[in-house]
Amino acid sequence: MINRLQTVFMGLSALFFGILYSCNSQSDNLLSIGNNFIDPSTRLTKVDTFGISLSTIIMDSLVTSDSKTALIGYYFDDSTGSISSKSFFQISLPDNYSVETDDIYDSVALVLRHSSYYMGDTNQVFSLSVHRVLDDMEVYDDGYLYNTSSFNYNDIALGTLNYYPYPDRDDEVLIKLNDILGYDLFEKLKNDEDEVSSSDDFLDYFKGLVLIPDNSINKAVIGFGMVDSLLSLRLYCHRVEDELIEFNVDFQVINNSLRFNQIISDKSNTSIENLVEQRHAMSSGSTGNVSYVKGGTGLMTTISFPWLKSLVEINDGSLFRAELVVYPIIGDQNIDFIPEKVSFIRRWKIQYP
Repeated sequence: MINRLQTVFMGLSALFFGILYSCNSQSDNLLSIGNNFIDPSTRLTKVDTFGISLSTIIMDSLVTSDSKTALIGYYFDDSTGSISSKSFFQISLPDNYSVETDDIYDSVALVLRHSSYYMGDTNQVFSLSVHRVLDDMEVYDDGYLYNTSSFNYNDIALGTLNYYPYPDRDDEVLIKLNDILGYDLFEKLKNDEDEVSSSDDFLDYFKGLVLIPDNSINKAVIGFGMVDSLLSLRLYCHRVEDELIEFNVDFQVINNSLRFNQIISDKSNTSIENLVEQRHAMSSGSTGNVSYVKGGTGLMTTISFPWLKSLVEINDGSLFRAELVVYPIIGDQNIDFIPEKVSFIRRWKIQYP
């Protein structure tokens, strides 16, 4: 399964802008058929194409907080370089749980589910690890976190998983975690210790988790659901009564603005490696007559129409339709998996420093 959903990268080339307009003419060359139905001074004219200009720009940062999808992995592309993505999030105290004095701890795992999103080669081994966040997680003054945001975390992993992913399957993905952590959580619940007496006390004790890819192995970025029903830290326990009873205690992800993706790109040795500031743009003429869009990294394409002003020279005419035709780079990308939707905004709505 290679390049299944290429929404993170798209090249644009060979574009043209077609204009259709209607006009009135008083020349002798008038329509003569159906004069009783239409004004014989009306005719339709098509302006074939207008040249357009493409440039690639980069945004300083993009909001990724309150994300419902955890993007984990590493992917390299010759044209735009590499992309590496981590996901940060917090977990909450269980709403309802019953851990009795004689209950027994078995194990602990992080439970995830694929979101069906992926980019890259999933036929290769995929590796990710779970680490404990050390900093208090807070949003910036504007209420957001960005693709450039980060918090300190313990370098020693709580658990690591190497597997062959099947992103289209709705299977649980389990990452076995360190039993020292699991037993500590279990004992705190069983003894009603201060760290689990309230949500705030718990977050002071357990600040968050981060999922990290192994960039030396991975060749894909994979999405996992990051909502409370799809991602949780799970304690596996049992008690012995008349028979053995197994039960779980789930610490689910908190649906808030502190769940976000840190997405780092490296454009070294590419045609756009010098594109580092938001105020600058690189014309398609300097990048092989293509322009780039790469989600999560801030790469965007600007389109300008240098000949658009000539439309004002149309006399006695009305513009009634304009079409912009966009072609992906054939050969570099599998055109069966181009994005289903591309958004266009007016450039003046992009904030510049």
